[in-house]
Formats: sequence, C-alpha cells, structure tokens
Amino acid sequence: NYEAAILAYKAAIEIDPKNVEAYHGAVEAYSLADNKDGFETLYADALTVVEELNAEELDATIELVKDIYLTASNVYDDNEKTAEVLEKGYEVTNNDPEIKSSLVVTYENIIDDYQKDETPDYDKLLDMCDKLLDLDAGNTDISDTRKEILADYITDLLKDGDSDTAKELIDKYKEIEPKLIEMYHVQPEEVKRNIIEAISDLKTDKALGFLYNAYDEADNWGTKRAILKALYAYSAMGRKTFDQLERKADSHTAILFAHTKHPLINQLS
Repeated sequence: NYEAAILAYKAAIEIDPKNVEAYHGAVEAYSLADNKDGFETLYADALTVVEELNAEELDATIELVKDIYLTASNVYDDNEKTAEVLEKGYEVTNNDPEIKSSLVVTYENIIDDYQKDETPDYDKLLDMCDKLLDLDAGNTDISDTRKEILADYITDLLKDGDSDTAKELIDKYKEIEPKLIEMYHVQPEEVKRNIIEAISDLKTDKALGFLYNAYDEADNWGTKRAILKALYAYSAMGRKTFDQLERKADSHTAILFAHTKHPLINQLS
C-alpha cells in the first residue's frame, strides 16, 4: 500500500524535517504509486534537505541521496528540469557514475527533443552536445551528431552572410574541417569561397589535397582566386602547392597567380 507508506513517511518528516531516510522512503513510494499528487512538491523539499547536509551527514546518507537524485526522471516530464537536478546531484555526490549515466541519457533525450523542432536552436543543440561529450568523450554517435549540427548551422550562417559567426564556430570546433570539405561541392559559389577562407584560417595542413583539387575543378574565377589566396597564405606546404599549380598554369590563368602574389597589380573584377 504505497499511499499508506507515503503518509507514514510524511509523518516521520513532520517529526524530523531533515530525515533523509524518510524522504528517500517517501520518494520511492511515490515513484511506485499510481497517485502522484504532491510528489513534485515533496521531491523539491527532499532536494532542499539534501543540499543543506553537511559533509558528515552527506557521507552517512550518500546512497540514499544518490537514489533521490536518480528519481528525477520519474518526477519531471521535462528533460531539461531532470538534467538540472541530475547536474546538481552529480556535483553533490562527487561525480557518482550512476548519476553520470543517467545524465548522459537525459542529455541525449534533450538533443532528440531539440532536433525535432522545425527551426532548431543550433546554439542550444551545440551546448547540449558539448555537455554530453564532457561527460562521455568517447560517445561517437553524439560526436557525429555534433558535426552534422555544425555543418547545418555553418551552412545557414554562410548563406545568410554571417561569416564571422561561422568562422568563430569553425575555430572552436576544428574537427569540423572534414565535414566542410565534404559539403563544399554542393554549395553556391559564395558559400564555397567562405568555406575556403575558413579552411585556410585553420591551417591544419590537412586540406592541401582538397584545395589543389578544388582549384582544378573550379569554373568560377572568384572561387579560383579564393583558393589561390588561401594556399599562398596557408603554410610552407601551401606555398609549395601554390607553386605546383602555377607551373601548370596557362596564359589565361597565369594572371590569377600574379595577382595573388602581387595584389596591387591587375585589379580584377
């Protein structure tokens, strides 16, 4: 009889408002009961009591405290509220592994919720991915998800002309470089040029083959100029790649190389 148990535990709490064992029992009984009336209020009171425990009291009741925090997902329908409670529990219990696992699952649920929105909030999505990967750095699924989110976000920013924010993201998340290269070929020319500039700023020396091939495949002179500028300023290896391309330039494209090395000559439109 869970309702009777809840009443009994509440009576114990009336006698001793700091009785963690009684709060734990009441929370557990509420979790199993059909009638949840008053559960959220009692749970909030339990959290307040737990957070006010001194070090000695916490050490003596740590397993009960952990269980109370782990009940958050049974109390709240809101994943963000659940995450807020679990984050506090993770801190209070000195990084308990069970709370960590529950927090990872909750973050995954929040990411799923955000992605279902017709107009996703990319900043919130990235923040949640970052939090999850801070806890679980080896989570390749979320790492891949973050790359997809970044690719969509950066593409939208570049299409809207906000190259500054795009560059800030690319600088922060340098692992996005292979995704930028992958998405390059299907973009309009202006976005292609912005991607080239962003890759040039990263200077990882991992994109030289891409830049070489992109120049060969480019039909647009503005894009070709952007690639040559990127290579020329990229690194010593970038300069060598620039020289390789210049050696095979014809009379038609040679002016692009001259302009890159000496920007004041032949002001091209």
